[in-house]
Amino acid sequence: MIFVCTIPCFCGLIMKCDNLMAYVNCVGYCIPFVITLMKYIVIYSKRKVLLPVLNMIAEDWAKSKTDVETNVMVRQARISRAFNIFGYAITAVSILSMLILPQFGIQFRYVSEGTDMFPLPTYYVFDVSQSPYYEIVFVVQVITILMTTCCYLGVDHFFGTLILHICGQLENLQTRLANVKETEKFDSVLVNAVLDHTRLIRYLAEMGKMFI
Repeated sequence: MIFVCTIPCFCGLIMKCDNLMAYVNCVGYCIPFVITLMKYIVIYSKRKVLLPVLNMIAEDWAKSKTDVETNVMVRQARISRAFNIFGYAITAVSILSMLILPQFGIQFRYVSEGTDMFPLPTYYVFDVSQSPYYEIVFVVQVITILMTTCCYLGVDHFFGTLILHICGQLENLQTRLANVKETEKFDSVLVNAVLDHTRLIRYLAEMGKMFI
């Protein structure tokens, strides 16, 4: 990502952009790569913070639940899956359009001399117009774009899944508290509800550390 796309995009911004449209077009490609690198660095550096949260999700699915609580968790998981599928589907269509349509003379971005060879407006210090360098760079750029897209969307979808799971747990906690008067084990149910509430608050605080 750094050496195939990010640095060459910035080199293209410096070496090949000669007007405002070219600058805007190239910056529009540089920024997503920089954001993706920042997301990757943050997630990697905070992996020890995320591990307890992931263990919490595994424990919530493994522990015994009522049918109502299971249905709530499944509903939240389906919402998360629907958002994930929709996001990746839209992105896949965009990438395929960016790769295929230019072969038929249809461009989605501003192109100037020397910037229409590859999917990205990049500049390399060696001659990439000759075979097999052109084919190699083109294929590597496509692979890098796909990897970058998965990383860019994956982080957002990951946090969305965590939030929806915790929302489901709060809804189950609310249901248990609403029905606490109907149970014969009032004290134990209330204690478990308080412990669950404290646990959710603690893990939300752990997630908050991701942004510090």
